[in-house]
Amino acid sequence: MDIKKEELVIELTKLLKDKGYKKKKLTWIKYNNDIGVVFNIQSSQYGNSYYVNLGVYIKAIGNKEYPNISDCQLQQRVNVEIKNIDFLINVIDKWEEWYGTEDKIRMKINEKKMPMLTDRKVYAYFLCL
Repeated sequence: MDIKKEELVIELTKLLKDKGYKKKKLTWIKYNNDIGVVFNIQSSQYGNSYYVNLGVYIKAIGNKEYPNISDCQLQQRVNVEIKNIDFLINVIDKWEEWYGTEDKIRMKINEKKMPMLTDRKVYAYFLCL
């Protein structure tokens, strides 16, 4: 099934609102205390695929209520062909499960399993607490 971007945004917004996410443009964010799980989608120029940009925004390091993906201190980009909405929701749920709280981030730091695009400030913040 090919999903058009407009349909995808409408479906995502409905499903993610129930999970506590708020939408601003094509970016969704959900805060758990001072940790914001952020993601957005971009159409790829190559066929029916999308870039799914995943991020974590730590308010103690930043100062924005609604950050863009580029403001996130942890970032990951995935290029996927979205066959159904459940697949994308699963990707978002996994990201939140791995990095959605301070304890989870601290655990991933200790396991040396942080995303490639992790700001050095994250390590300093969590290792110096």
